[in-house]
Amino acid sequence: MPELLIALPRPAGSISLLYYGEEWFTTSLLSGPEQLPATLVQRVGAGEAARQRTEVNGDLRLAVGVPLEGGNGAYFEVFALEDLDRNFEALAVAMAVAALGAPPFGMLLGRWATRRALRPLRALSATASAVARGDLGARIDPGDDPDLVELATSFNRNTAALQRRVARDARFAADVSHELRSPLTTMLGAVDLVQSGRDRLPPDAAEGVDLLRVEIDRFERLVADLLEISRPDDAGRAGLLLETVRPAELVERSLPPARRAVLRVAAGAEHAGVDADKRRLERVVVNLVENADRHGRGLTAVTVDVRDGHVRILVGDAGPGVPVAERERIFERFARAASTPRTAGGSSGLGLALVRRHVELMGGTVTAGDSPRGGARFTVCLPLRRTP
Repeated sequence: MPELLIALPRPAGSISLLYYGEEWFTTSLLSGPEQLPATLVQRVGAGEAARQRTEVNGDLRLAVGVPLEGGNGAYFEVFALEDLDRNFEALAVAMAVAALGAPPFGMLLGRWATRRALRPLRALSATASAVARGDLGARIDPGDDPDLVELATSFNRNTAALQRRVARDARFAADVSHELRSPLTTMLGAVDLVQSGRDRLPPDAAEGVDLLRVEIDRFERLVADLLEISRPDDAGRAGLLLETVRPAELVERSLPPARRAVLRVAAGAEHAGVDADKRRLERVVVNLVENADRHGRGLTAVTVDVRDGHVRILVGDAGPGVPVAERERIFERFARAASTPRTAGGSSGLGLALVRRHVELMGGTVTAGDSPRGGARFTVCLPLRRTP
């Protein structure tokens, strides 16, 4: 890892630091994570790309941090700003002299020069934020700024490598899922055949066959989930079957009869419609309810209302809630909250990832927050159907 970090191209005078696997790696023996602002490290650790000016041994520096995919690390670069600071000081003197004779001209010149000097940093910050939000196609355009070329090239190269890795992982998951479908079909057929003669089996053998069927069914759902989550977004959009759906009715049908007592439909939401794929929206509701049962100590409330031109579906549970730092990460594939045991409920870690994928394909959003009753609350927002 240190050799890889040193091999990365970077501007002269800059320092690279990598936090991965609970260890820090740096390109300088004289510089370590203690030189990074604590607030910057906290923001990046929370999954947010950020930048912050700081002083190291009296020298002005700019620290930029970007979280790694998967939430298990972060990459930082620290740039020396002595030259930029001297330029600003010279510019301030020039502006002061010019302002004595021509105040309006001096103010305009100062504003223009400042914006021009900071333009590369704004471009870097905007692109890093886009990558942190999941837009792996975002790139920095260095333009004709020689000071930005090396940094932009390094950033773009690393982002492209990350994009290729994500695509490769998706292809691998799809390939494995396809290969598993044939033996899975054979196993299902064999278990069905044995279950057809269940009455002739000893009690222990019959119970074992029933348990095997439950696990094979769960395995089948996992394979289907892997196939769905590994499809490119373009393929997912092509498979959408949009129609007018009333979320209040769909949510009621999706809940088991014994759970419908927790459903509350706000005034004005009974007949509100959205353009949605009925199958996908039903899956969203089922996954959120199952998540509440498996990880949230049980479902407490399901609410359908209308707000700000959107139909909202809110699902609350009685669990400990989701820490703020994990409210984005839990929607990643195979992610679990830190408070969730690895074996909790036999969960595959794909449920919430599929919820976000389905909702975003239908033009909506899903977020995690706190429930007023305690516990977590997941909110799905879908645009109201516009009547002609």
